[in-house]
Amino acid sequence: MKNNKHIIIALTVLTAILLLFVIASPYLFSASYDLDMKNALQVPSSSHLFGSDNLGRDLFGRSFIGLRLSMALALVIQIICLFVGAILGAISGYYGGVIDKAYIIIQDVVMSFPSLIASLCLIAMLGPGIYTLIIALSCTNWVTYARLIRSEVVSLKELDYIQGARAIGASSGYVLFRHILPNVLRPLIPLFTLMIGHTVMAISGLGFWVLVYSRQQRKSV
Repeated sequence: MKNNKHIIIALTVLTAILLLFVIASPYLFSASYDLDMKNALQVPSSSHLFGSDNLGRDLFGRSFIGLRLSMALALVIQIICLFVGAILGAISGYYGGVIDKAYIIIQDVVMSFPSLIASLCLIAMLGPGIYTLIIALSCTNWVTYARLIRSEVVSLKELDYIQGARAIGASSGYVLFRHILPNVLRPLIPLFTLMIGHTVMAISGLGFWVLVYSRQQRKSV
């Protein structure tokens, strides 16, 4: 990791972009909070790229401000998924046997349901809310990381340097976390980046359906 400049540069750029959206959006687009009833419901133009809402606020800036919460949630969700997927995938791929078979069964069960439908069912059972959204998307997205890590671990554990570490008496935990997992990091970086965008889209879709569900619940009451 320390000797791979490309990984360090990629992580630095990704972190800078995430921090820009999560922290700086309210300051970069502070004018989007201003009410201007004279310019309400404007069509897209040079002054309002996305037009304006019914209160005259600029929709372009408000889109980035709204993305701030979605990016923060997506980052939290993907960190949880990466952590869970790394542990389960690494243990399953390294030890194999009954543990691997049990993991495969769990993986097949989770993947047998469309992630969006499964997330909606969990939200319906637990109730709408930010914490529920994090739980729902984390429960359906960790498999993506676990599958990749398991396949990498299965191929790496048979290499000569891993066998050498075992031969000199290194423990399984040391071999797994010191020699195998650092070498799995490279394919995880692009996957993590892609999953951030996927999660933002999922949050947007689930947010819409949660809003519809909440309104229907209020009407029924």
